[in-house]
Amino acid sequence: MGIIITYDVSDEHVELKKMIAKNYSKTMIGDGGVIVNLPNTTLYKEITDPQVAIEELTECAKGLIEIERAIPSTTNSWWGIHGEVLK
Repeated sequence: MGIIITYDVSDEHVELKKMIAKNYSKTMIGDGGVIVNLPNTTLYKEITDPQVAIEELTECAKGLIEIERAIPSTTNSWWGIHGEVLK
């Protein structure tokens, strides 16, 4: 089980995603080992505390970009359309 965090930012999310992606993934593994490509402003990490995800996101954004909203959640049960790799 891990944390999925989705967020909106005040400007281009690319720089923030580059910084936080060092510790988070743009994909997660689904049932049967299927690689699930997450939406643009959604990341995954193998941790169990949503508060830690918020703290890490805000630390990466500090002085760079304003986070308008962010919601971390555990991934103990989910279903989705895994889609193509984002460009």
